Amino acid sequence: MDTQDQLAFQHFYSQAQAYLKRGAFDYAQANLEQALLFKSHYTLLLELAHLCLQQDHYPQGIKFAQEALALAPQSINGWGILGNLQRLNREYEFALQSYQQGLAYAQNPQQRARLRFNQSLCYLALGEHVKGFEAFLAKRQVGDDPAPPAIKSWQGENLAGKRLLLQATEGLGDTLQWIRFLPRLYSKNTTLICPDSLHRLLAHNYPELKLLRPTATFNNGDYDFYAPLYVLPAYLHPESRQQTDSLPPYLKTPPAARSKCKQRQEFASAPRFKIGINWACNPDSPTSARRSIPLQSLAPLLQQFASHTELQFYSLQWGAAREQLQQLPAVYRPIDLMNSVSDLSDMAAHIQDLDLVITIDTAIAHLSGALGQPCWVLLPFAHSWRWHFEPPWYRQQQQFTQDQPGHWQSVLKDVSTALRQHLKVSEETPPGKNLS
Repeated sequence: MDTQDQLAFQHFYSQAQAYLKRGAFDYAQANLEQALLFKSHYTLLLELAHLCLQQDHYPQGIKFAQEALALAPQSINGWGILGNLQRLNREYEFALQSYQQGLAYAQNPQQRARLRFNQSLCYLALGEHVKGFEAFLAKRQVGDDPAPPAIKSWQGENLAGKRLLLQATEGLGDTLQWIRFLPRLYSKNTTLICPDSLHRLLAHNYPELKLLRPTATFNNGDYDFYAPLYVLPAYLHPESRQQTDSLPPYLKTPPAARSKCKQRQEFASAPRFKIGINWACNPDSPTSARRSIPLQSLAPLLQQFASHTELQFYSLQWGAAREQLQQLPAVYRPIDLMNSVSDLSDMAAHIQDLDLVITIDTAIAHLSGALGQPCWVLLPFAHSWRWHFEPPWYRQQQQFTQDQPGHWQSVLKDVSTALRQHLKVSEETPPGKNLS
């Protein structure tokens, strides 16, 4: 490379780094591609592949990752990035091969655990439950969980007469999904560390389960085993069809929460078909941007049905995204139910008084499923294996999935069509009856 080319390369590369620091990924990618014209380099190609991963540009990212690996075929990071791009592009078999290539070179236990865990996501998406849940256990070595207490790690041993401490280390939705396995522990001496927002709901449904807050102190000597909650399906025989078949509703709302909900006035003169919506997940989640939908994008759908007097939308949105309600005109703004919601018991009470929930992939989807309530889940192109599961985890749920990354328009069009069909049925359905 002559001096002029070197200067040009350095200019574009420096510009790209500056844009990266500002979070302007598209401009960063454009400058990296310009730099690539002057120097084909493994690191540069891998940076481009990672940028494509961040922007959901999966086919383009796969091309960059493959070019990088042609220059450095033993790159563990390169095989991991390629596998992630292929997995998110729903090319699960290819992703499994890429992760396996990385495992052939990886010596670091944490690197191996990360690759193995990513393989589990592919197995589960492909319906290979036994392999998937077994590989999912590698998550314990990835390093994302809170530091475990100095208690013997539970590896599926018989729990008769033993004291087990479980911890919910993932999000609320994951926790709601895994608790279905609690009755199969055959242990009457189980304690679960989980967020406060779950305590009232779980205490009502699992009265023998002891509950601790994440900040609680405890004596390690009071327990024989410790495990994160997500290990349950691996150790409770997932090969059994009973383990993976859709279960009847396994959560019920505490009576006090139902009474509190019924005292509210929003439902007093409500139309006969009530729809709750939730459009944004926890902004701290690394997949938040991919899974969430700006409320303004839902505005045409809300406006379309504003004149239907037999229908009313209600907001089940919590967090900062709740403020987006004020951006909509009052004539089709969903009624906000969140003033009376202090925990998931209150949320469950509202969900049970609705006829349908329309939500993105968030805890609301799992809570609706656990309660057995009709729910439509709006999913990104690259969605979690949980929604691939056959048979489905939850009855009375329907998924609407993007046909390409970031393209919510097709999803909302399908929702509109399905809702119109429901409304035709609802004209012949007595008030208060759910449609499914």
